[in-house]
Amino acid sequence: VSDTLAARAQVRMAEMLNLGMPNRYGAQRYGREGRNVQRGIEILLAQRSARDRRAARFEVSAVQSAVFDRVLQDRPVALDRLEEGDVARVEGSGGLFLVEDVDRESERASRFEISPTGPIFGTKVMTPQGEPARREHEAHLALGLPVPGEIRAPRGIRLRGARRPLRVRPGEARLERGADQTLRIECTLPAGSYATVLVHELVGPFEESSGPDS
Repeated sequence: VSDTLAARAQVRMAEMLNLGMPNRYGAQRYGREGRNVQRGIEILLAQRSARDRRAARFEVSAVQSAVFDRVLQDRPVALDRLEEGDVARVEGSGGLFLVEDVDRESERASRFEISPTGPIFGTKVMTPQGEPARREHEAHLALGLPVPGEIRAPRGIRLRGARRPLRVRPGEARLERGADQTLRIECTLPAGSYATVLVHELVGPFEESSGPDS
């Protein structure tokens, strides 16, 4: 990479260590040309058989990822800020709570003690209120899905759901410039987060491999 890009990556890494990085799934989750998402939608709408349970679970999970990424993309405030009605996650314990007093909780968010969350839709998911709830409804409708609370799990597929933090923070991060104009990135990421997203945030955009269809 160029010297300019390497310098920018250093700045962006420092920002992510302070504010966090978007915890999106990215294109590799969706399959070639988004086929996993489309197949999962058809399963959820009973337009496609779920006889191959393993494949069906993977395709439905791709739809869950697409809804989450849509909510993250449409969020109107920075990831270190909260909105009234957010479901926030306590970083230390993983506990969830509804944000009712933004001013009171903002300092905790700035210290990375709590983070806003997005939906992994299902039958046992804590729901937000107000504007965060409205945007989650819109994300479902944009994909042609029933709104949250009205999705029914296909037979043989568990669909409990969860809340996923909208941001994560890299740990033990180090960027080293090589003599051959390479950039070596070392860090840890929480389980369920993606190195492709980290690299994209540091030096992107770049072509993310979408991987196999299923």
